Amino acid sequence: MKPFNSVEFNTLCAKFLGWRMGHKDKDEKRWSDNWFDRNEIRHERLSFETDWNWLMKVIEQTLIYCQANDCMEEHYYPITDAIPDKQSTVRVIWEFLNSTEHEHQTA
Repeated sequence: MKPFNSVEFNTLCAKFLGWRMGHKDKDEKRWSDNWFDRNEIRHERLSFETDWNWLMKVIEQTLIYCQANDCMEEHYYPITDAIPDKQSTVRVIWEFLNSTEHEHQTA
């Protein structure tokens, strides 16, 4: 398994949710779920690994993906089993996001 990397985890979560990296100006990259959204969030402030509210968005879309793509045993059940513990849930989501089966998935 690939070693956990917080910045990469946040990036993978944002991309999995269909967020796009927008450019406020030449020197500052920002994440946004819509190119024209006024509530852009700085990339370094993404909080999927630390905030349950953020992580739940990813969990929800991952579970929907698993139900639609027949990966219940491989990903769905490990995620639902891990949910009581945030660190375990982050680890299982990390494993899912690093699998190749959902590449270029957007919610």
